[in-house]
Parts: sequence; structure tokens; C-alpha cells
Amino acid sequence: MNRWLGVVVTLSLTAAVAPRAAVAQSAEDSRVSVHPGIMFASVDQSTFEPVTSLAGQDVFLRVDAPDARVGPTALVSYRLIRIGQARLHGTVGAGFASSGHLALIGLSVERGRVFFTLGAATALVQRGAVPVEDEVFGAGESRTLYADLSREREWGLFVGVTFGIVPW
Repeated sequence: MNRWLGVVVTLSLTAAVAPRAAVAQSAEDSRVSVHPGIMFASVDQSTFEPVTSLAGQDVFLRVDAPDARVGPTALVSYRLIRIGQARLHGTVGAGFASSGHLALIGLSVERGRVFFTLGAATALVQRGAVPVEDEVFGAGESRTLYADLSREREWGLFVGVTFGIVPW
């Protein structure tokens, strides 16, 4: 005989109508904000893919090597001080792109719900090690392949423009 013992948990949400002034005041008093947007970071992010050379070696080919990148970001800020209508925030967050993730730290100035952020970006970046020249079959050209990859931490500057969506 198989018996099942279970617990049922329910969650109820109750809607409450608050005056618009009270909602605006709670957003004004909020010290923490979440703000997604777009950023520019000067951190080099090369992308490599494994290939086999004509000699039969398993090596790596660099397929993308931007010096900097523009991409989406998500930031969380804590308000430090208020100067008139502007607010200064300490900010941390992440930048997202196909070639990896960036960690971001900086200062944001908020005006309205728009944040302008300046700070440092860091990422573990891949570097090609032990370059090997490989002849391209039938083309009479060569390409640079790498026998190994190394990972290094790189730091750079980032700037961002984001929009506050969640004040706490």
C-alpha cells in the first residue's frame, strides 16, 4: 500500500489602491534601484573556436577580436547622496554579450528615472598562446592558429545609460 503525505501551500495576493502621491513618495525615498540599459566597455573579448589544422593538430582559431563592445547591461544601485534633483549612486552589475560576461562597478548619476554610469569593467578574457602558421588549402595564404588558450583578467572603462524600473 502506497501512501502519499503532502503539504499544500497557497499564496494570496490582495490588490490595494494607493494614492498616486504615496507611490511617488515611496519611489523618491527608495535607496536601491534596478536599471537595465546599454553600455560601452573597453575590455577586449576575443572569441576562439577549435579547428583541425591541415597537419592534423587540434588548434584554436580566433574568430572575433573586438577592441571594445557595446551591449546590454543590468545594474543595481544604492543611493549615496541627493544633490537637488539629481542623485548619486554606487553601482554594481553585469554586461552581457555572446563572448562572455563582464562585471561592472562604478558611480551613477540619476535624473528622473535615467541613470548615467561611469566605472570599471572586468572580465576573464581568452588569449591565444603558442601561435602556429597554417597554410590555407588551395588559396596560397596562411592563417594564424593557436596551440593553446590562456585566460587573463582584464580591466577597462565602461559607460552606460540605463533606465530605472524597480525602486525598493
